[in-house]
Amino acid sequence: MRSTARRSHARHSKADANARRKHQVYSRYDTGRALVELKCSQPCLARCERLLDLALEGDAKNAEACQALADLRLTQYRRGEALVLVNRAHELGRNSAASGGPVPSYDFRLVTSRLFAELSEYDVAADCLRELSYEDECDCEVFYLLGLVCLMSGQAVEGQAALQRAKADFEAANGAPPTYGDVLSTPTFGALRAAGRSASRDGGEGLGGARAGGADGREPW
Repeated sequence: MRSTARRSHARHSKADANARRKHQVYSRYDTGRALVELKCSQPCLARCERLLDLALEGDAKNAEACQALADLRLTQYRRGEALVLVNRAHELGRNSAASGGPVPSYDFRLVTSRLFAELSEYDVAADCLRELSYEDECDCEVFYLLGLVCLMSGQAVEGQAALQRAKADFEAANGAPPTYGDVLSTPTFGALRAAGRSASRDGGEGLGGARAGGADGREPW
């Protein structure tokens, strides 16, 4: 009887230890994600990288950790690694939904779309954004980003239509058309300007470059 009780206690202790370890891994991942978003100093980014590595060691199929690490790689101007990671995050999210598991959140898919756009994967970004636009027809940021990536991939008609939709939705929500300052303050605009600078370092041209404007060189709005 005592032997059985000891074995049962040992099993529960091991299960509790595993649960605590998993909680610690995800807590570390949450901390790492926050550090990525803050774009901290180099020592903080190094710590963030270690935390995200721990998260992926604990769960290799953690799509959000892959996405966060992709964001970090962009911060470090390691675009090739960033692309591998965002593709992996995108695939993990789709596989989870297809197999009856958790469906990636709207915000997760929006960030994934933005990362694809920053990495000049405009067609993939556009496909993701179209799906989001069907779910929320009033998200002007989605339509704005969709308009930009369509313009960059040569789909001028859809791009201009999406930008006009973004402008109309913004005006309906705020009672006035967007100003240039409003555009500058959007997360999408900031991310894509940074992408343009990053692409310039690599000898390319991203969404932050001159081609992001309309046919006359002005901003799309």
